[in-house]
Order: sequence, then C-alpha cells, then structure tokens
Amino acid sequence: MEPSAAAQLRAMDRFAKLEGKAGVPVPEPVTGSLFYYDESLRNKDVMILCEVIEHIDEYRLGRVMDTIFHEYTPGTLIITTPNKEYNEVYEMDQEEMRHGDHRFEWSREAFAAWCSRWTEAYNYSVRLSGIGEFAQDYGYPTQMAIFTKEDTLL
Repeated sequence: MEPSAAAQLRAMDRFAKLEGKAGVPVPEPVTGSLFYYDESLRNKDVMILCEVIEHIDEYRLGRVMDTIFHEYTPGTLIITTPNKEYNEVYEMDQEEMRHGDHRFEWSREAFAAWCSRWTEAYNYSVRLSGIGEFAQDYGYPTQMAIFTKEDTLL
C-alpha cells in the first residue's frame, strides 16, 4: 500500500526487474494510506511495515497502530525501522537522521519500550531482532519487531 503514485511506480519498476525469478512474487499495487481504514486489510496472515513508521509523526503513530492491532488483526505484523544508535557507525551526527523525511529514529531501548506497549494493550507477543551487519555496542542498522497474535481460548 502506497499513497504516492510516483513512489508506487518506482517500486513496481524495481519488482518488474525481478519478474520471473524463482521465489520472487510481484505484488499487486494498492493505493492507500495507513491513516484511512481499509476493509481489505482485515485478518491478513501477514502485514509488513518495512521502513514505514519513522515516516509517520509520532503523535499520529498510535492511531495507526491501534487500527492495525484492533481492526486489521493480522496473524503476524513485521515492523522494521532504523536503529538510531547505529548511526554512529555511519559517522553521522548524534541528532542527524538517515533520511530527510524521517520524523524520528529510535534507539533499541526506545523501540523495545514502544513495542511492549502494543503487546500489553493487545493480544500479541513480540520478538525483537535486527537486520544488517552487527556492530558491538550499536547493534544492527535496522531494528525488527515480529508481532504474533496469541491464540485465545474461549
């Protein structure tokens, strides 16, 4: 799902280059926004927010997450976001962000606390991990949270 037609076209061009390769599905483009409810997103097995949340103002992010966990209820939700601590490995200034459109970048501790907020509010567990080259004291460049809906016995 992408609200920008230009960004959607760029993404589809990248996927087109992979078309026909074994094990590489080409997604169907969907125009939309996480700020507007979309019935078609309900009860999916997997929902992925890959490098998305840092582009949303923090004060708006809670509403998006409430909609995902309460209304869409995916079986698994995967979220990736930059690890602010790792920016030092890139020799960036402490307050510098990796992209001009980032509204925030969180440390591992801040991301873990934010994730636990959702497991406490909804019936999900979370496993935190990282992506990329590990650096001692800084972790991975990308943080990943894998939320899994817990089975409820009635």
